[in-house]
Amino acid sequence: GYFHGQSKVTSNTLSTPVDYWPASLYTAVPSRSFFPRGFLWDEGFHELVVGAWDPVVVADVVAHWLDLMNVDGWIPREQILGHEALSRVPAEFVVQHAENANPPTFFLTIESVSPAWLAATHGKDFLRRIYPRLRAWFAWFNVTQAGRVETSHFWK
Repeated sequence: GYFHGQSKVTSNTLSTPVDYWPASLYTAVPSRSFFPRGFLWDEGFHELVVGAWDPVVVADVVAHWLDLMNVDGWIPREQILGHEALSRVPAEFVVQHAENANPPTFFLTIESVSPAWLAATHGKDFLRRIYPRLRAWFAWFNVTQAGRVETSHFWK
């Protein structure tokens, strides 16, 4: 699906939810009529399948999601963008909390993309463009989702 709009977000530093910036998202959804929104966790798995046929589509989808990253390295887990999505999503799921995360499944996605495609010029350019955001995302996980054991994580 392709969606456009603004997510509602909040954090421990905000007293009320605010609008995220206007954004577009190219994403796979399990059922547009029942789930008209993107799910970050699911998307990594969807793109494992898509990547078997078209790594260019995978690169486009991953880039759309990474474009939603804030300055701290956080990406909202669900993207409820536009009137269609807002009309179908229960109110308790609309606001995304900046302390919440899902495991970063896009690392699996990127690892599974065709090595030949990644080794080609366009694949190298893609990796060069997304690397700073992947690094910021990983750093955010290591700070906000750190588990009790070194290098472990606890998903909130």
